[in-house]
Amino acid sequence: LEFLKEEYPIRCAERIELIESLPSWSKIEELREVHSRHWKSFSAIRNVSDAMDSFTTVAKDILSNNKDVVGLMAEGIQNLSQLHPELCDTTFVDNFLDQFLLNRIGSNVLLNQYLASIDKSRRNPGTVDPECDVTELCKETAEEVRRICRYYQMPVPNIGVETHDVTTDEHADLKFAFIPGIISYIVQEILKNSVRATLELYSSDLDRHPIHIIICGDQKRVLIHISDRAGGIPFDATQRIWSYLYTTAKEGQSFLAGYGIGLPVSRLYANYLGGSLNLVSLPGFGTHAYVFFPRLNNEQVEMVPDKDHPVERHNVNVM
Repeated sequence: LEFLKEEYPIRCAERIELIESLPSWSKIEELREVHSRHWKSFSAIRNVSDAMDSFTTVAKDILSNNKDVVGLMAEGIQNLSQLHPELCDTTFVDNFLDQFLLNRIGSNVLLNQYLASIDKSRRNPGTVDPECDVTELCKETAEEVRRICRYYQMPVPNIGVETHDVTTDEHADLKFAFIPGIISYIVQEILKNSVRATLELYSSDLDRHPIHIIICGDQKRVLIHISDRAGGIPFDATQRIWSYLYTTAKEGQSFLAGYGIGLPVSRLYANYLGGSLNLVSLPGFGTHAYVFFPRLNNEQVEMVPDKDHPVERHNVNVM
């Protein structure tokens, strides 16, 4: 509790400073709103008493009241880039949002870890599931994406899931100690991109253009491979897919695209605990996504930037 009361305000203040470093940020409604919420969160956690009930209420309120911050920041930065295109180019925007959002991921994990640790109804204390079932998570996420398609009365592509783990019996579910929510988020964002691309090309005959999820692992690493046959990404666009200012979404499929920042945010989630997200595009055929996670606990080290140690963006994740 004491660590959280000290660490969360530091990270929150770093994000406030990041917003205030932007040119004309106060002219952008979304940035003003995020700035105001961060001040409220900072003040609330600094002034809360040491009573566990009071701190728990504040932690829940912070998480609940800031669920849409990623969308607000994406919209605000996009508006700012239109106001100051000469200052807020793609490189600036991508580096800024990497710092801000990765810092936010770390802060939210701290709060969720605290809430999970005091929740006596949970099977495991904390957010890390020592038996995180990657196979089951992928199946549930695939079904959720299919449900979204059915809800919006769209065609529903086939999504197959198979597992190969050298540490267990053949085709048994792959399990390791990890945060389930991170895996679910990344897989869902990749699947939504694959489904959207598939539907754009093939509104019928979907049986011939399935999406495959292959989960495999050895003693040190876990890999989730997601592939589609939706035509791939042009070679000259492969680096731009990691930009927060780039989207291939077409009008009418926003329910699968959101703000168009799913891939760069997914890469941050993968990087957060020492993993990675890579894409291989085969223009004219399809796209392959590779999500790696370290399987050993001592290699799952939190990566959170601060003012003195910003995260470095390397555009080497697409082939």
